[in-house]
Amino acid sequence: MAYIICGHDISSFTDERKLTICYQYKEGGELIWFNVLALNIGLLVIIPIIIIQAMWVRKKTLRLPEPSGARELKSEPLDHKPEGKQIPFNVLVIGDSAAAGVGVSTQSDALTGKLYQALSQSLGESFAVSVTLHARTGLASSDIIALLKHEQSLRYQVIVVSIGVNDVTRFITLTKWRNNLRQIHHILLQKFLCEQSQQALIIYSAVPPMHAFPAIPQPLRFMLGQRASLLNRVLASTIGILPYSRLLQLNIVNVKGEATAELMAEDGFHPSSVGYALWADQIVTLVRKEQKGVVEGENRRAH
Repeated sequence: MAYIICGHDISSFTDERKLTICYQYKEGGELIWFNVLALNIGLLVIIPIIIIQAMWVRKKTLRLPEPSGARELKSEPLDHKPEGKQIPFNVLVIGDSAAAGVGVSTQSDALTGKLYQALSQSLGESFAVSVTLHARTGLASSDIIALLKHEQSLRYQVIVVSIGVNDVTRFITLTKWRNNLRQIHHILLQKFLCEQSQQALIIYSAVPPMHAFPAIPQPLRFMLGQRASLLNRVLASTIGILPYSRLLQLNIVNVKGEATAELMAEDGFHPSSVGYALWADQIVTLVRKEQKGVVEGENRRAH
């Protein structure tokens, strides 16, 4: 029996993932439109307050620069291991200001540096780890498409995507958001992902919980948080049926429903060094989980 969703055959997926995709598709394709209608009605009622608050946030919020430092980190060849004997493990990080590392002063404390450190430690000296960054403050999903089209085609084992906050603030339509995600994924497969690698993986970080950002006043914070939640539902339902893709949901909210202070930078929008380290650790955990699944699958086929 074939399982077809949005024109994609998911028959080869595990039963667990089929159920997850069906649930996500229902959330993204049916129930979500009621939430959109309710949110738009609420927005019309309080739009004068929202506009004033948005202008205030834009004017008063501390604007931090992108961190200094190298945007490509590579393992040095080991003296006791001849060059070429190490297994290459190349990672690409693309996205917005969070991917670029805003919130810390150097790339070593940002996602790129923390991810390089965590991967090198986790994989060991048998792997030659490299992490490359293509990100810039203010980029939304449509900007990422343009960025990727102009970048040189290189192959990576793992790609990390961080987008969504600027799509929330620009009030992108859900249809446009879904189409942009599909275009980004297509470009990544065509130009950047090493599909022949057993580690091939595209990790999409969920849009952060903007309802918990301390720098945003209410009711603007609630409205942006609801928009972020809607974009996350579409993100989950879209990538759930795209090959090599996984969703990373990073929890930064404490028991009070607010962003944990130590995880946030001084501007109240971006991660701190601790936040970037947590993000990197969660990415490595997901990578190792996927590696384990590949090995176990190969073993089952062998027997």
